Amino acid sequence: MNIKTIKNLSTFAFSLIAAAGLFVPASTVHAQGGSDKKKDPDLAASVNPDDPNAAKLYFIPVTGEIGRDFAVMTLRDIIKDMRTIQPDYIILDINTTWKDQRGEDKNLYNPDDAANAYGAVHRVEQIAALITDNIRDDKTWEKKPQVVAWVKRALGPSAFLPFVAPKIFYTPDALHGGIGFLDLLFNGMGDEVVREKQRSLRLGWAEGLAIKGGHDPRIMRAMARMDYSLSYSLVGGKPVFYENITDGENVLTDDGNPDAGRADTIENLMKYKGNDVLTLTADVASRIGFAEGIAATGEDLAFELGVSRAYRVYREKAAKVVAAWQHESANRRAEFMRLRDESRRIQVNGETSYERNAQRGRIKRSLLTMVDLLTRFRDSLFGIEGGDPDDIADQIRQRIAQIDQEIRLDRDAPGGGGGGRLR
Repeated sequence: MNIKTIKNLSTFAFSLIAAAGLFVPASTVHAQGGSDKKKDPDLAASVNPDDPNAAKLYFIPVTGEIGRDFAVMTLRDIIKDMRTIQPDYIILDINTTWKDQRGEDKNLYNPDDAANAYGAVHRVEQIAALITDNIRDDKTWEKKPQVVAWVKRALGPSAFLPFVAPKIFYTPDALHGGIGFLDLLFNGMGDEVVREKQRSLRLGWAEGLAIKGGHDPRIMRAMARMDYSLSYSLVGGKPVFYENITDGENVLTDDGNPDAGRADTIENLMKYKGNDVLTLTADVASRIGFAEGIAATGEDLAFELGVSRAYRVYREKAAKVVAAWQHESANRRAEFMRLRDESRRIQVNGETSYERNAQRGRIKRSLLTMVDLLTRFRDSLFGIEGGDPDDIADQIRQRIAQIDQEIRLDRDAPGGGGGGRLR
């Protein structure tokens, strides 16, 4: 008997009891559409919220791009609200995007994009610390909530986040991955020993998140590297993993060797149907025991958590915090790009040193403002220009130093001295 049938039977039985006049809890008014329901969408999504044993489900919408649209600063404000609620469950509702500067979907299997994805690992570590360590060590929490990940789309940088949660659920159409081909990162750059050390360092960061969340790090490794093979067999209904493609009855990933005919086609890669690297679907994640269950709706998730008879949803406050942050983030990014374009449009071609240095001064002012934005709003500008805000700021400072030198040399040149001011 599936979940939907069970829920339909439960609803039918409840209706018969209510019709017989045996009981009609006051909280039923909330669940079925009283005036409170219209005022509070969270209440409308709740079931018997006035029950003293009703579980508190606090949903945090993780949307946009990790490290930029969902950042540590966002979570700090949400935790303040959670502290007043004291929820039983913190649910990371993950449905993210991963786009380039033009707003187009990134190539999830491009090694350059993979480098950017692994650059977000430390951001996820900070998010994990706020959710787990800080709450665990904060004595103002009367009870410690369980952390749950509910995945619809976790691709690119966000693929690391579900590993933070001890319990992971998927929607039926979920996709989780897009961080593959780490073994191709830095190809053609320096010595192979050095390259491999850098790859192992990044993978170590990611596997640390999996271990902390209580998950098998081999799943993370299979997501990350094409040259890593992983298969499994079900023994007594539980998966047993093998780091090859011969011992297990089911292959999760092979080594993508084209000479052996094991390389995925580009079409399959872009549709997440290949097995050179692991992209988890709801079906696969459930079969290997990585997912606790499959839930299409919040109601289904409550059922999977065993609290479907009485629970109170908290979603709106966190959604407003995330939306406000994303609005401000978009404005700051737009301002940064405007200043960047402005600095590039200005041409240094005056007839006198005064005119030329005045143009350089305008460029410098734009660049200084860009550095100020990168310094004050680094979370909002994470990933701007395809890099870390600190690195981009350093590059701009170098350009400013170059402009200062050009101004000085032009002023000191024969016939300079700002004589153009008198013309």
